[in-house]
This record gives sequence, C-alpha cells and structure tokens, in this order.
Amino acid sequence: VFTRVYAHKKIAFDIQATPDLRLPLDREDFLELAGVLIDNACKWCHHSVRVSVDRMGEETLLTVDDDGPGCPEEQRDSLAERGWRKDEDHPGSGLGLAIAADIVEQYGGQLTFDDSPLGGLRVKAILITRRD
Repeated sequence: VFTRVYAHKKIAFDIQATPDLRLPLDREDFLELAGVLIDNACKWCHHSVRVSVDRMGEETLLTVDDDGPGCPEEQRDSLAERGWRKDEDHPGSGLGLAIAADIVEQYGGQLTFDDSPLGGLRVKAILITRRD
C-alpha cells in the first residue's frame, strides 16, 4: 500500500521479521500501529524506510526507521501529543502518533523516539503481552 501511496518517492523498504512470526496481539491493533508508524516514516523519509518486528519473551518490539531529516531531541516528547505537528508543510492531522501511543499504552508498553542509524528518526514501540 505504501509503495503505491508514496510511489513518487520511490521508497526502498527493508522489512525484517522472523518468518511465520506469531504475535500475541490483537491483529487490528497491530495493523493500526504499524500503519501509523510506517506512514509517518514514509512522509518524512528521503528514500529509505526500515521496519523490524521482534518478539522477546513477553515483549513485542516494532521498530521503524527512516532516512529523513529526523526530529530535534527537544521536540521528541511532543511528537505523540494529540494535534501537535512538527511541520505544517507536511500533510497530516497530528493524530497518528497520538493514536500509536494510545495503542502502545493499552498493552502496557512504551513508544520511544530516537536518532535512526539511517539518519532520520527511529520510532520504537514496545508492547507487553497481556496474560489473561
């Protein structure tokens, strides 16, 4: 989907996940979370987006990196605030990362922002498996 939506950018996607990985998460929650984070990376990247999904014990780790301009450290705490936007020139409503943060919070996890080894922003979502 993102290849078509952002065809004008000719994005190189690097997807890293264990084959046949089973995640103990609600499918729709995970798709919404991944969609928001990948869409955000596509909006800001120059040409590269890397997505990795790992399972470590009771934690599921979704990491999305891009090669865009990144985000100054002093603004990162605001990225997941509802309605806050880093740049009004890019499309968006300022809701995507807030929604992502809400999903992560439902799983008792954490959403973090850091420098990406690709040069842009790294967004990491850690989700804790619920034991019912």
